[in-house]
Amino acid sequence: MGAASLAAFAYAAFTMLLIPGHMASGDSLYHFSVSREIAAGTLAPSPAKLLPWTIFAALPVDHYWGFHLLLAPFAMIPDPELGMKLGTATLFAVLIGAMTWVLSRHQVPLPWAWACASVLFSSQDWRFLQLRGGVILATVLLVFLEVAAFLEAPKPRRGLLLLLAYGAMLSYNGAVLLLPFHGAVLLGLGLPRGWGVLRERLVEPLFTAVGLFLGLCINPYMTRDFAPLRFATFHIWHMTTDSARLFVGREHVEFNPFPLHQLPKQWEWLVLSVLLLAALIYTFRRRKEHPGEGSEALVYGACTLLGIVLTLRAVRMREYAIPLAFLFLGVASRDLTARWCSSRIMHLLAVLLLLLRVGPQIRQTHLLIETTSQPIGLFAGARPLLEKERTVVANLVQGDSTFLYWEWLNVQVASGLSHYFLYFHDRALYEHLQELRDARDEEKATTAVQALAARGVTLLSARPGIGFHRFAARHPERFEVAYFNRDLGSALYRIR
Repeated sequence: MGAASLAAFAYAAFTMLLIPGHMASGDSLYHFSVSREIAAGTLAPSPAKLLPWTIFAALPVDHYWGFHLLLAPFAMIPDPELGMKLGTATLFAVLIGAMTWVLSRHQVPLPWAWACASVLFSSQDWRFLQLRGGVILATVLLVFLEVAAFLEAPKPRRGLLLLLAYGAMLSYNGAVLLLPFHGAVLLGLGLPRGWGVLRERLVEPLFTAVGLFLGLCINPYMTRDFAPLRFATFHIWHMTTDSARLFVGREHVEFNPFPLHQLPKQWEWLVLSVLLLAALIYTFRRRKEHPGEGSEALVYGACTLLGIVLTLRAVRMREYAIPLAFLFLGVASRDLTARWCSSRIMHLLAVLLLLLRVGPQIRQTHLLIETTSQPIGLFAGARPLLEKERTVVANLVQGDSTFLYWEWLNVQVASGLSHYFLYFHDRALYEHLQELRDARDEEKATTAVQALAARGVTLLSARPGIGFHRFAARHPERFEVAYFNRDLGSALYRIR
């Protein structure tokens, strides 16, 4: 592990350990809880156990299995929160290491500075401190692009493309992004070299596609009816298109388009946009002056443009777009920065500038964590009740599923991970939970309670700020508070 990776690990670990009882997202708890099951001896935990009333009942596939397997060693640490945060810091460090390695291969001055700056940009560190599949995919993507574009030997290149695609799909369905990025690589290579030179490479996206397909076939969840492939099709289609329009009007949902109207208020994004535009103009002008040179800048310029398009379509694509943008800036400005970055003084200046950014960045990240995610102990102490009741908990807030799962690995909940996993499998149940959560209509809320009771539900989970609390207070004959967290306001209600 190089100096940049060690610095990144220290930064991530320090940032997370300074805010005990919190993680950057509730999703982190879900992923690490699955890894805890793997560490306890269940090699391929079924998501249907946690979510028996969702699409997982028909397609019991862990679409993050490789990711969860990588985290399993950290789940062996006796303190789960510590293990989760150390796992997060390790993946953060590996990402920075991969980016530094790519920049170094292209002889970019101060590669570690470019890599570290990419996560100190805006709230990018907060994105990568969320223990999610996008972190590992961003790392794989950097290595994949370098192999696809700049590993000259055909056989090793094709073999590695297949293996990287296989491993990526085994870890996260979002690995399908490797295919369009592979296309961007070919575009970047074709501009300076000519398409005739690329004739042998035009077939190589097939190796990527085969690797992705094998990731859906050669895994512990494969069945005769191709459950992983069917689930991936369902997942990718509905999540990328918002086919049921569940996210419409919710600006801060990460699957929605980038809010361009906020760009004038975000000076960092404006500066980055201007720098990228200048780098693109410089790259294309240089290509005209030196037609046979500059393939590195063109490749990463094409990939950056694709990343921008994807981010405009869905905000969460910034996980890939921002590292690529900084990589492109480093490569495109290589000749310019080489003139003044070789001295020891410039190295020290770069270190100083990064250190000056660290303090404000950590404070900003802590504020984001505290305002966007609930504390880890949202349902702390609820395990004895959950074990006693052994019912499917009707979680009125989808995100409560991860906190309940964290408390007891054998819990079962009505909804989790994505609204789509319940919406398309049991639309009636989805609507009952929504009606009861808001409880705006007395009659519909009462019908929803009756429907849940008919399914055998005895516990409902609720957190502060939802209408159900007022509905339950009006009907003490129907509900009793079985668990209440006085500090956080979360509760479990028993249906009488």
